Amino acid sequence: MRNRIATTLAVATAIGIAAPAQAGEPPFGYVYTTDVLPKGELEIEQWATLREGQSHGDFHDLELRSEAEYGLTGDFQISGYLNYSYLDANRNSVSGTTEGIGIPRGHDPALPYRKLRFDGVSAEFLWRVMRPEKR
Repeated sequence: MRNRIATTLAVATAIGIAAPAQAGEPPFGYVYTTDVLPKGELEIEQWATLREGQSHGDFHDLELRSEAEYGLTGDFQISGYLNYSYLDANRNSVSGTTEGIGIPRGHDPALPYRKLRFDGVSAEFLWRVMRPEKR
C-alpha cells in the first residue's frame, strides 16, 4: 500500500518538475497575501496533503491539487485547479470496520476501500484593490 502512495507522489512530483522551474515560498502557508503575479506571468503549483492513521487499522488519504496561476494585469490574477485524491482504508473505525469520511455509505464495511478519484475543478480570481507599499 505504501508503494502506491509513494508511486502517486513520485508521479505528481515528476509532473511538477518536468520543465525548468523556479520556486517561491508562501510566507504564511495557506494564508493569502496581497501579492499577485505580474502581467503575463504563469506559475504552476502542486499541492499534496497526506492524512495518515485513525483509531484502528489502516488509513491513508492523499489529497492532490494542481494549480495554474496567470497574471492578467499587474493587479488581477486568475487561477484554475484540478482536484483529485487517493483514499486507502481498511478496518479504520473504532468498531474495526472500514467506514468514515470519504468512504461511500454503500461500501461493504467488512472490505478494504481503495480509490483514486477526480474530485473536480475550481477557480479563483484575485484582484488587488490596494498596494500597502504605495500608501
